[in-house]
Amino acid sequence: MTVFKIPVSVLVILYSSDADVLLLERADHPGFWQSVTGSLDDENEPLVDAACREVFEETGLAIASADMQDWGFSQNYEIFAHWRHRYAPGVTENTEHVFSSRIPVKAQCAFPPASICVGNGWALRMRQRLVFLGPTPRPFASSVGVSSLAKGCGGIEASAAWPTSGPAGMNRPAPLVVRRPEGLYCPQGDFFIDPWRPVDRAVITHGHADHARPGHGHALCSMRGLPVLRARLGEAQSFQGLGFGQRLRLQDVWVSLHPASHVLGASQVLIESASADGHGSERWLVSGDYRVQNDPSCDAFEPVKADVFISETTFGLPIYRWPNVADEVALLLDWWQTCRDEGRAAVLYTYALGKAQRLLIALLRLAPLPGTLFVHPSVARMNEAYREAGIALPELPTPPAMLSPGAMVLAPMAVQGSGWMQRQKPALAEAMVSGWMLVRGHRRRHAGVRGFVISDHADWPGLLWAIDQTQASRVVLTHGQTSSMARYLKDQGRDVDTLETEFDAQAADV
Repeated sequence: MTVFKIPVSVLVILYSSDADVLLLERADHPGFWQSVTGSLDDENEPLVDAACREVFEETGLAIASADMQDWGFSQNYEIFAHWRHRYAPGVTENTEHVFSSRIPVKAQCAFPPASICVGNGWALRMRQRLVFLGPTPRPFASSVGVSSLAKGCGGIEASAAWPTSGPAGMNRPAPLVVRRPEGLYCPQGDFFIDPWRPVDRAVITHGHADHARPGHGHALCSMRGLPVLRARLGEAQSFQGLGFGQRLRLQDVWVSLHPASHVLGASQVLIESASADGHGSERWLVSGDYRVQNDPSCDAFEPVKADVFISETTFGLPIYRWPNVADEVALLLDWWQTCRDEGRAAVLYTYALGKAQRLLIALLRLAPLPGTLFVHPSVARMNEAYREAGIALPELPTPPAMLSPGAMVLAPMAVQGSGWMQRQKPALAEAMVSGWMLVRGHRRRHAGVRGFVISDHADWPGLLWAIDQTQASRVVLTHGQTSSMARYLKDQGRDVDTLETEFDAQAADV
């Protein structure tokens, strides 16, 4: 079945606050220039989504739909005869819709000076620094449609090219990671990292739901994380395990996984551009989620050197400085004992994967406990996966219909207010273990719930330490408190950018 191009396209004018406009010189016709343009992928694709997608595909710049301005203007133009075979029979005209978006002034990728003309010959000189991820990309091609503005420059359907030179003529290689609608993508290896939509090949850093999503053709994860991911995503998902530190060649890059110490099997993903002798010439490190406090529930965090470090910043504010874990566990035990003395049972809210197992190991080391310890079925499933991976955890019972005074159950926050909880008499004492409980505002939102500050993410000092350990010349900050961390690092003289993703920073540490 022949798939025809849709005769509806978008044109996107990208400009800076200094009124510099980005045009792309055609690779097949030097001296011919055009804006970002392209056709709809399907008839149901919203125009603004097409505009954002085309900008990303042509330039690597990730622009949110809210930052894309619809001019409410369109025009029809005749499709050149030599391109009409791409369209359905009888289609001779295309409708083009115009959008624009302002590029941040302090973006980091430098374009070389180049005289350009727009429309009737208005001349500008490209001098604005623009960026998506990392160094300026080398030339890459993608199909674009005829641009109404570019037609004034003689533009026709062509391949758009990016320059390879950075500031002062310095050549820079193509980025090893870019953002696509499906997630973070490595073009040289043709795989995604923690994609939020189904893809053919995915590298999954860990088992939390915002990073491990179902439906991929093939998935690569750490060998340590295999039992966890199978428990989360099911046997229908095809997995390949890779030992920590083991290098795997994927097309033009080497990939290796290194412990992130977030949950069992959590990995940092190191991507190295492959040279002829098999050694990497540039190194990009994608952190996933990580912490730098070590404990027996998972592998210790491994510092990894890289040229570019893409780091999470869930707790990227100076107020987040974790107290001693042993002290928090002691406070938790005191609270549990108080509940028993008052003749009450208790529920401790914790994430079913990672935090629960960490707490269990810490609590069971302090036996005898104030009462019987139960685990929610979702925690029990993850405990089984941990045991399969070699982590020593006892089999603990799931809670009965009614808890006896002095008992405590580890459960996810989803059980709060459930029918089972409402049937408990007297009412259960409630507590939560989370890094968010360090902040008074979060404690107020959970009025009546005791808070203990234990997190499976790095705090402010931990993030800074991990970034320093990479010795990266460039840092890209993702989900979390990106703006505050970026300001601080820039004040320290670092080359920093931020990246919007679909990872849920708060849900990851409930």
